[in-house]
Amino acid sequence: MFFRNLNWDIVGQRNIWFGLSGAIIVAGIIALFIHHGLPLGLSFTGGSTIEVKFGQSVTEEQVRSSLSKLDLNAIDAGDRDPAKQSAIRAEYQGIVSGVETLQLATKSGDVAQNDRITISTQGAISDPSPIYDTLDKAGFTVDRAQSQNTAVGPSLSKEYLQRSLLALVIALGLQLLYIAFRFGNQLRFGVIADLALLHDVVVMVGIYALANRKADDAFLAALLTVIGYSVMDSIVIFDRIRENGRLMADQPYDKMVNVSLLQTMTRSVYTLATVLIVLFALYFFGGDTLKNFAFALLVGVTSGAYSSIFIASPLLVMWQQRNVRTRAGAHAAALARESATRQAPVAQKAAQSASRAAEAAERAKRAKAKTPASPPPRYRRTRDRVPANGNADGGENAADVRSDFDDGADADGADEAR
Repeated sequence: MFFRNLNWDIVGQRNIWFGLSGAIIVAGIIALFIHHGLPLGLSFTGGSTIEVKFGQSVTEEQVRSSLSKLDLNAIDAGDRDPAKQSAIRAEYQGIVSGVETLQLATKSGDVAQNDRITISTQGAISDPSPIYDTLDKAGFTVDRAQSQNTAVGPSLSKEYLQRSLLALVIALGLQLLYIAFRFGNQLRFGVIADLALLHDVVVMVGIYALANRKADDAFLAALLTVIGYSVMDSIVIFDRIRENGRLMADQPYDKMVNVSLLQTMTRSVYTLATVLIVLFALYFFGGDTLKNFAFALLVGVTSGAYSSIFIASPLLVMWQQRNVRTRAGAHAAALARESATRQAPVAQKAAQSASRAAEAAERAKRAKAKTPASPPPRYRRTRDRVPANGNADGGENAADVRSDFDDGADADGADEAR
């Protein structure tokens, strides 16, 4: 109940969580390039397993410390060729350096517990005698009659790995469809759950590369276990989000998701803590084989819980916000089209009126161009008025009238000629 009362905006801080995951993934990719991929275990490469029987109980630290004192130069290769001698001595290099796997064992009929140890090496060791001699010198009594050296072939071939990846892809696809159907045909829940799983796989591979651990059958088993765990945690959170979506319909979507995370975080933390207690016990008190498996589960389970809370749920919010923006844009476009449709008749009428006015103006212009110009006014001939008294002034006036008429007639003639 502690997390319910926290004022922690997990969704609002999503850039921090995305950045943290991105840094781990980038560091893992760089480590993969440096190490030329994940180092493969005995199940992929093959090699030798040497089972050594002692007369008393031993520990891994005692045996590993004794094997580190093996003198490579003292190994009799039985051949004078320096190249062959170097190749044979190189078979024991991994045992001396301590990179090979040691596993304590006990068989029925043994008097003491942990009186056997299995040494797994990727090199083909043909003669285990130098190992037995070194352990005898360290004070351990080696029962050579019950000790044996076995060649191991690669049980997990490349074809097996390819088929495993294909099966994983098919499982992710079916899981996507089921989750989408389970949550009301909402595809985003299935897609985001698969993205969270891919995040966990990439983080596991990256941390394995950073730790330079060997990938073997235990790694594959842990990987499948983590995928199941991560999906379970994501579905629990998604189910709470779906319930609160109905109960908190008046709240913003990101706030509703954040409340759902805080409500389910107590359950997630308790489940994770319970699993981690067991895994830490296996890692610190189990054998080498169990340690590799426990390490893979530690990384995967922690990454799965982290991705369900800090990756999947913020991605769900981003998906929803994108849908809201898309619907808002489509609604605005529909309103714009509707407004344009309503304004179209008005614009059409205005265009028709403007067209009719333009046509009327054009007709008026043409009519004006075709109308002939009115001729200039003609002068009317004025009768000669001779005064009754017949004086000379009357004669001058008549001459002036005729002169005016002649001038008007000349002007009319000139106009008509033009």
